[in-house]
Amino acid sequence: MRLFFLVFFLGINSAFCQNVRLPIITQEQKDNANAIKISQSLVVDYKSFDKVNVINKYAVLVFNESGYTNLDISKSYDKSNKIKKLSTTIYNLQGGKIKQFNKSDFKDRSVTDEVSIFSDDRILQLDYTPLSYPFILEYECETESINTAFLKSWSPISSLYETVLESKLEIIKNPLCPVNVKTQKLEEYGVEKNELADKIIYSVKNILAIKAESYADYSREFPSVKMFLNKASLEGHSFDMSSWKEFGKKYYEYFILNNSTISEETKQKLDKIISPNDKKLDVLKKVYKYVQDNTRYISVQVGVGGWKPMEVSDVEKYGYGDCKALSNYTRAILKAYNVDSYYTLLYGGNKMSFEEDIVAKQSNHVILTVPDNDSYIFLECTSQTNPFGYQGEFTSNRNAFLLKPDGGEVIKTNFYKAEDNTQITKSKIFLSENGSILGDVEIVSKLTQYDNVAHLELRNPKQKLDYYINHFGHLNNLEISNLNLINNKEDFSFTEKFSFKAQNYYENGLNSIILPLNVFNRFESIPAKQRNKRFSFEIDYGFTDTDELEILLPNNTTVTQLPEKIDLVEKFGEYHSEVLLENNKLIYKRKLIMKDGVFAKEDFESFRKFREQINKLENVKVIIDKL
Repeated sequence: MRLFFLVFFLGINSAFCQNVRLPIITQEQKDNANAIKISQSLVVDYKSFDKVNVINKYAVLVFNESGYTNLDISKSYDKSNKIKKLSTTIYNLQGGKIKQFNKSDFKDRSVTDEVSIFSDDRILQLDYTPLSYPFILEYECETESINTAFLKSWSPISSLYETVLESKLEIIKNPLCPVNVKTQKLEEYGVEKNELADKIIYSVKNILAIKAESYADYSREFPSVKMFLNKASLEGHSFDMSSWKEFGKKYYEYFILNNSTISEETKQKLDKIISPNDKKLDVLKKVYKYVQDNTRYISVQVGVGGWKPMEVSDVEKYGYGDCKALSNYTRAILKAYNVDSYYTLLYGGNKMSFEEDIVAKQSNHVILTVPDNDSYIFLECTSQTNPFGYQGEFTSNRNAFLLKPDGGEVIKTNFYKAEDNTQITKSKIFLSENGSILGDVEIVSKLTQYDNVAHLELRNPKQKLDYYINHFGHLNNLEISNLNLINNKEDFSFTEKFSFKAQNYYENGLNSIILPLNVFNRFESIPAKQRNKRFSFEIDYGFTDTDELEILLPNNTTVTQLPEKIDLVEKFGEYHSEVLLENNKLIYKRKLIMKDGVFAKEDFESFRKFREQINKLENVKVIIDKL
């Protein structure tokens, strides 16, 4: 009966949905769904190269809190991006209107966070908590922007666990402003294209809810249409978008060129630090340290849509800036010492490279790039602790857009290989009679693994102890002493040295000791089984762990049988281990290599079994006989 009312209501009583032919919702469409998108319409209308209107409408049946949380209801705006219309209406399944919100009902607040000092950006946010589920939500938003240099995209799949009954994109044709498109995975999802005289329509029906999958990159797997122009605008400035070179040339001219000079006061301070005889690398390191010591990062989203860095003079005055400001400030200092460096845009965070064949705004972060013979040195100017030239997982292994006075260029940032992202553990261990172990340990972590532990240097003693207790959670009543941390910023390595004691680690029987050999570095997580896996999977960053434990055997004990040597090699990585007996000492050697890369979905079960085998091998034990 509820389904009847739902169909009746959506077909007759809703102005937005009266043109939607709603099929009967099947059990298959409900399976795994937190929500069902009944219909969606996205209309993109480039009125000109410097004006774009977008109308987004959808109706969705929401089953639970997760389905509601995943909806994109609020809308941000600023002086260049206006909200012309915004509304949301809530209905029950019988067709009764529960609540209606117009634009004036949305809360208007500043888009700031704990690291933002001020911002031009604002957001209209809906303050509504559903009293019960399920319910139907209709949403409509119309925006107008003078900024067309941004990459726009449509994907009918807005979130996991959402079934899509119908979704449609309309690109309004304008002969004076042709729109370029790049499509992805349309055929795989049955997306249809219909080109008319005045518009291009992409439409799709009945995409069943998609469950989360381990290591999946959904941006590469979901269907999408990406839109961009050959000529575009940003805050009243026009851009030739036919190539990265031309785009970068204008970007530099508009936003960077006239903001490149430090004050005489700053120059005098630096002259006391930098010697005329300093080589280029010395100058770079001193300037980087000066910026780290004299500035701090804080978000500043004002002026030219958050694209133009704040003035160098303001960074000097206030001692803070965002990634744009601090990178440009460092560039201006280097310019004063005749060192070339380039303002560089990229995606920071989870590894994500913008698409080189689409010339459009595709970045959320700025760093500084310094040419160094045939390579580059990349400087993260927002960090007060990063080693000079270190990137880590935040900006390495991806495309970047470098700005030169004569134009832009797409380059690759540092690529950190699995064999270079190392952790080397060496330890000497003694067995106590009561089942406890004690000894000394040294752990050296490099490159991406450096990031995992370098933060310890800044922690207080209690925080450090808490870290080790949690990190080595399998060691009972762990005690740490003589802790010595060495941060080698020259080669991006971090060394941990400490003594330890842990209780009840091994089984101490009447005639034998059963001793787990891998004391410190257990890689035990196993991906869950996934039936009917749909997507490829990716390991973003590979690594290599090497361990050598020297275990001194108690007096009057011997080992008659050692665990067999292991050499496990798969396309995803390798696992090697062996145990040697030398002069009343057990020597346990272990090496784990996890390779980065994208792997076919058909390989996932093999990958899972590989990890399962590793899990078992990590718990290898040796029996020590008492004489």
